[in-house]
Amino acid sequence: MEKLLTLYTYIDGVNDTPFPSVEDKIEVLDFTYNARRMGEAPNISATIKHGICLDNLWSDNVYAELNGERFFLKNTPTSQYDSSDSRYRHDVVLVSERINLENVYFFDVVSEEADADKPVSNSSNVVFSGNIRELAERLRLSLKFSGLDYTVVVDEAVENEDKLVSFSDQYISDVLQESYNIYGVPHYFVGRE
Repeated sequence: MEKLLTLYTYIDGVNDTPFPSVEDKIEVLDFTYNARRMGEAPNISATIKHGICLDNLWSDNVYAELNGERFFLKNTPTSQYDSSDSRYRHDVVLVSERINLENVYFFDVVSEEADADKPVSNSSNVVFSGNIRELAERLRLSLKFSGLDYTVVVDEAVENEDKLVSFSDQYISDVLQESYNIYGVPHYFVGRE
């Protein structure tokens, strides 16, 4: 795990700039990474001390990168002046961009090809009988359909039987959680997989 986090302002993922500026970038040495296996999106909390008040500079485009994953500012922090060292204190919480999975529905997408031989409705009501690999493929296609850049992979050693699967108006994150109840196979993230 990284020992130093640098804050950036997101522009396009390539031309991002250090926050608040190139000359005065913020580097965080002391932070706490909070995550639960198969839980909600992880977050990072830290106290940042800076020579100027940053209240008018924060935006929801401020992020740090940890283990190949971006963590964006959750709420705009307010400053407190610390007279003991003449700096402003900002308590920040950055949440993983995985939080998007908690806000996007699982859609019944079964093929990337229009003339595929499988039924497809692209609705948020999904019912099928299949194994975990079938569910993983449907998750992958639903993520692609929704424009999210994540991949779902099932480890090669995983084997299981076909089960009846039914989801109605459920978010991707809920489907990932429920897949454990259905198939008994836990999930984990490796970057965007």
